Amino acid sequence: MLKNVLAEAYNTFSQNTPYQIHPNATTTSKMIDTKQITQRLQQIDSGQLDLKINTQLLANLQIQEEQEQTSLQAQQLQTP
Repeated sequence: MLKNVLAEAYNTFSQNTPYQIHPNATTTSKMIDTKQITQRLQQIDSGQLDLKINTQLLANLQIQEEQEQTSLQAQQLQTP
């Protein structure tokens, strides 16, 4: 019973969507860029990727610290 209700609801939805795939169409997946994957793995092995990640973390920490200081200064200005 529930299976029939779900099937009917799906069929109604799929037939009324503005975008439909032709019933005879063959769908394929997007190809994976194996060259880029290999380069990233080599970066991990050589430590280059770690340096990038550490640099980004440091930049994020500096931004967070600046935001906290600005917030603290604003609170101090509001308190008489």
